[in-house]
Amino acid sequence: MADRFDLKFVNNCGAILETMRDACSSVRNPPIDPSIFSMIETAMNNMDPITMLKYYANETHMYWDKIKERDESFICSNVDLILNSVNIDQGTKNIVLSIINNEKMSKVIDLIKVADERLKKTHPETETSLDYIWRAMEGMVKLSIKYTMQERTKDPKAVSGASYNLAVMSSKWL
Repeated sequence: MADRFDLKFVNNCGAILETMRDACSSVRNPPIDPSIFSMIETAMNNMDPITMLKYYANETHMYWDKIKERDESFICSNVDLILNSVNIDQGTKNIVLSIINNEKMSKVIDLIKVADERLKKTHPETETSLDYIWRAMEGMVKLSIKYTMQERTKDPKAVSGASYNLAVMSSKWL
């Protein structure tokens, strides 16, 4: 596949997990054990990337406007929805959901914001970690739309499970 949707998708997922892991690693008593993010990444690396991309598209398309708006409160108050959109084995997902909750995710976001504020004081032109996470999430949405459009062109039945309106989504995102 020329566009390598699978590789780009996995890279964006990894970037988000790495940024959160780094934020938690930067403090003595992190709200979430940094190894949890590594565990998610390991589980994702054992999954078929195209299957992950399709699953993500079908499970999250109803929330893409929240990503477009960069609605931080949505992410902090819907950790279970977000984690359930990741196609990893159920055992790992259950462990992660028992550890990561909305309150802890809010604290991780706060850690990232504090680090970003410090960074902006000395390097105002540098992209913040939070912007990096948003950009990666936006990239995942765009890849989902492009992949679905490409697959529907090849075979309209191939991704018939995708219930979102591609014309509307592509006009908003691409």
